[in-house]
Amino acid sequence: MPLTKNSDAYKNCYNLKLPELDYIIRSDFKLPSLKDTTNGIYRTDPRNVFKLDFLQSLNNFKIYPMVAVLFYTKPNHIGSPHIDGNAPNTGPWSINWNIGSEMVLNYFKSDLRNHSKDYLLVKDNLEKDEIFHPVSPFLLKNDVVHSVDNVDDSPRWAITIRGYPKIDWIELIDMLLEEKLIIEN
Repeated sequence: MPLTKNSDAYKNCYNLKLPELDYIIRSDFKLPSLKDTTNGIYRTDPRNVFKLDFLQSLNNFKIYPMVAVLFYTKPNHIGSPHIDGNAPNTGPWSINWNIGSEMVLNYFKSDLRNHSKDYLLVKDNLEKDEIFHPVSPFLLKNDVVHSVDNVDDSPRWAITIRGYPKIDWIELIDMLLEEKLIIEN
């Protein structure tokens, strides 16, 4: 059944009809040195990563980037279940581009939510609920328990945008469906 506005079939992750990274990244952008990251995580202003015209084009879709977060993981890395932290004015979502290793995104059955700005590692033994093999770019729900696994011998960087609107996940998906930005999985 195709996903439609107000559907009962909402998922935690969707491929998006947005440009590939090569077309939207600043020509002077360089990935950070690992010594400049905190446990492989690097936060910066999205204008330091993306071309201004791309960021402005997202505004046409009612998406307002507020922070870019870059993640590094080693080859064949099996991620720990966690819930992302979000700045107070950002929504529970991120738009992601994957560089390097192919990845698998796992979501787990849990009622845990994280509404703080800090990451929450989840030590519970949880059952996988949804497995997603994203194609860049993709949208992910980040206020629920998930993990990311690299599935080959290459390191991986993820470049993400987080921002406004700070709305419910279902409202965001409905809005992106109206804008025809979601690719059916």
